Amino acid sequence: VLVGALTAPYAILLDAASFVGSALLLFRIRAHEARPEPAEHPDMLRELKEGLAYVVRHRYWRAMAATTGATNFFWSLVGSVILVYAVRNLGMSPAVIGLVITLGSIGGLAGALFASRIGRRLGVGPTIVAASVLFGPPLLLVPLASGGSAIPLFVAAFLFSSAGSTIYYITGLSLIQTLTPERLLGRMNASRRFIVLGTIPLGSLAGAVLASRIGVHPTIWVGAVGACFCFLPIALSPIRGIRAMPTEPEPDVDFGGLPVPAAAHFDA
Repeated sequence: VLVGALTAPYAILLDAASFVGSALLLFRIRAHEARPEPAEHPDMLRELKEGLAYVVRHRYWRAMAATTGATNFFWSLVGSVILVYAVRNLGMSPAVIGLVITLGSIGGLAGALFASRIGRRLGVGPTIVAASVLFGPPLLLVPLASGGSAIPLFVAAFLFSSAGSTIYYITGLSLIQTLTPERLLGRMNASRRFIVLGTIPLGSLAGAVLASRIGVHPTIWVGAVGACFCFLPIALSPIRGIRAMPTEPEPDVDFGGLPVPAAAHFDA
């Protein structure tokens, strides 16, 4: 609505101002926390290696990082050209695009409301696997859209994929933060996010290159088909056997350059 009423530059300016407002609200938080005691001889390089080793050698986190990183790659590949496709190929206006994204985002709200309930009913592992399956197939609706079917197909694609991604992140991150020893949480998160978010610019670059070579519509097909296979690392991993959310972290082991032992079973 803002783009249609004020044009895009002013809409972006208002969006930027909203972040300033968020920062001001955060400054109002008055939480007193104990200052952590720094290590006597901190070794940043060793800590980086330890965090990376913990992620890539862990039988659960390695699979989750592979699935999330691959999904981010193919979705950013599509995302780099989807607005061009919506405007040029389907003739959507800014207001229609905003409406489509808004309606599709309802899936994320529904996923947040029902994630814990689904996890209890299906089990933690099966929920993570089922949610990851939704990363790809709904995206196939986007290149299939044309004419009068464009809006409902776009909404359905965003609705199911946002529901799946929200359930996946709530359940998956809860598992990660529960099992990871407290000492490793920071470096584990840094390493995991470096891997899974590092694929986003690569996907955007790949989308731009493909669109210039084969066209926007075929590029979206490439991304949608590729996203359909991103669930495989998790589906083929021991994660699928986890039934209940664990209540205690794994034993804290020095992972600096050492192989990570197999995680404890939580199948009961």
